[in-house]
Amino acid sequence: MLSMTGMRTVCAIMILAGLVTAWAAETNTPSNETRVVKPSPAFTLKDLDGRDVSSTNFAGTTRIVLFWANWDEPCRKQLPAQVELQRDYGTNGLQVLALSLDNRDVPAIKDTIAKNGITFPVLMAEYSTVQGFGGLEAIPTLFVESHGTIISRYVGLTEKKVLEKIVRALLQIEPSK
Repeated sequence: MLSMTGMRTVCAIMILAGLVTAWAAETNTPSNETRVVKPSPAFTLKDLDGRDVSSTNFAGTTRIVLFWANWDEPCRKQLPAQVELQRDYGTNGLQVLALSLDNRDVPAIKDTIAKNGITFPVLMAEYSTVQGFGGLEAIPTLFVESHGTIISRYVGLTEKKVLEKIVRALLQIEPSK
């Protein structure tokens, strides 16, 4: 018999699966997307100032987790869309997190953050975190999560409008006309 917490988890996953199905019915699946329904990994990573930041700090939000590297041009091109999504939907419950794979040149990363007006957390990824998400085939890779469940994975440069559709569906915001 399932506990109340277990029943809530099952119900939440069913609701999220329904939202993704409804979203999929009105959009074509982008070629770089893989639909996923699995628990989001918990992690605690260092920010650029060496402070610990836990994934539990963002519980109850819809998240976009971006794995990126500052030296990679497609990753740098992905950043403005994430800045806009955070700006446009942050007050509705969206949280963008950027997990950097290149922690050797923090000053260069801070420079990129300043140039792009990034206000969301940038954390230093660890191998265990990458594995917790299922590994990476390429960068940039984005994971869309809602209420502790990974819904979709996008490999490669992904247009804002593609991400915006799933974010709006998960946040239950009417499509823009």
